Amino acid sequence: MSKVASLRTSAEVTWCPGCGNFSILNSVLKVFDELRAEINLNRFVLVSGIGCHGKIVDYINLNSFYSIHGRTSPSQRG
Repeated sequence: MSKVASLRTSAEVTWCPGCGNFSILNSVLKVFDELRAEINLNRFVLVSGIGCHGKIVDYINLNSFYSIHGRTSPSQRG
């Protein structure tokens, strides 16, 4: 049984109706829902820039932070 709802925050989604960001949000939620069976989600950090798309971190209940536009940190395995 999927528990995607538990990955959503209580923040109101403020994107415009029909925005493609909704599809991206739903896809990311599904991916993390599947990953949680294998990997502790506390090992992930979502990094976003500025703009409407950057609000995605407000809507997903994972570690996250905003960064200056174009200045997100590189990924690191460990």
